[in-house]
Amino acid sequence: MKAAYEKFGILFAISASSLIVNPEPCRAALFIDFIEISPTRTEVRTSGSLNLTGLASTSLSVNFANAAARSGLNTNSDVVRFSELTASTPGRYYSFTGIANPFTVDSSSQPGCSGTGNCLALSSPSPSTTVPLFINAGSAAAVGVPASTIWLDNSYISGNSIVNSFFLDRSLAQIGLASPTVTYTLTGGSETIVFRAVPVPGPLPLLGAATAFSFSRRLRARVRGASKAKHLKKA
Repeated sequence: MKAAYEKFGILFAISASSLIVNPEPCRAALFIDFIEISPTRTEVRTSGSLNLTGLASTSLSVNFANAAARSGLNTNSDVVRFSELTASTPGRYYSFTGIANPFTVDSSSQPGCSGTGNCLALSSPSPSTTVPLFINAGSAAAVGVPASTIWLDNSYISGNSIVNSFFLDRSLAQIGLASPTVTYTLTGGSETIVFRAVPVPGPLPLLGAATAFSFSRRLRARVRGASKAKHLKKA
């Protein structure tokens, strides 16, 4: 038996070392989460990172003096923007593949949006941008950024975290993401950009809450019983 355990230990050590010596290629993903805070408000938040090393890109300056380039969402042109810049800013754009026009709602008819469907982020809570970026998932260029590309300003360091956020007075239904998860892959690499719809959590059903409480109470009683039996045995 001892020999068998020793053999298993050697095999385990060899397997572990092989995983360390030959690690899987690191893949990064940028998540764009549409988080429904209430039936009338949604937070649009980024997380994750992108490894852009070796990927083809094109230089482009975006004029952020144009309101259509600042933080907000346009479901008509399928553009998501994170930026509080107010001047022309140099950067680079990278192409990606995936479905075009992932938003299914015409926002031009919604209060607070322009006739072209441009909905600016709320000023309170104010937008928070660490990495200005512009994602055009539509089928036509927007403020110079081509369709099916992501633009980042030149300050972004490949692999660094991207943490941005803004709020809209919109429900998920009014935003109209085509499916709960929409994924794009950067051309020439395995990096992904993922749109995710996160609905407002519903209340725990009364029956479910009662069941959870009953189970918890039985579990605590069982633990107390086991502890008591252990002390009696020692005595």
